[in-house]
Amino acid sequence: EPSLSKAVKLLSSKGYNFDYAVADGLGGIKPEYDIKQAVIAGMGGLEIIKILSVNNTNLKKFVLQPQNNELKLKKYLIKNGYQILTDTIVRERHMFYNIMAVEKTDKIQKLSEFELRFGDSNFAGNMDFLEYLNYLNVKFTAMLKTMPTLKKLKVKKELNYVKKAYKKWGKIYETNVAISKNWYGVKKT
Repeated sequence: EPSLSKAVKLLSSKGYNFDYAVADGLGGIKPEYDIKQAVIAGMGGLEIIKILSVNNTNLKKFVLQPQNNELKLKKYLIKNGYQILTDTIVRERHMFYNIMAVEKTDKIQKLSEFELRFGDSNFAGNMDFLEYLNYLNVKFTAMLKTMPTLKKLKVKKELNYVKKAYKKWGKIYETNVAISKNWYGVKKT
């Protein structure tokens, strides 16, 4: 409750009028509230799955920010009728965060393992995502140097996904740079 008290004090000082509650998951949302979207952030992906799996509200739109188990969360979302609308990596100081906008629908979304890991939103010149790829590259490369041979296969697989993401990011980035140069009248040399 101390975090809630801080939030109430801050939002009240900014002139916001709102109702608030401490609840387990989405249990504090009353039917008369006109809530269109909820943010579930700052906890693990498995905890977010637990919250969504007992969602007894009419809420269909969420912004999710898991601290870990992102891949498990994404697989749960797809399996349970959620569309991942955006899936973006952002950097705050030395930390990377995966932020997703999702919506519960009747459609089944099909995503490859690569798309589940990296989403499409990150390939439109997202410099935070490029730094994230650099971080993963360094992390997995270092792991390969210290791991026993039998355990290296999974890390090599992850490193291959990172290399594929580098290539995709680079191709899209180069295309965007070429388009902007043409748009602004910069000639190729």
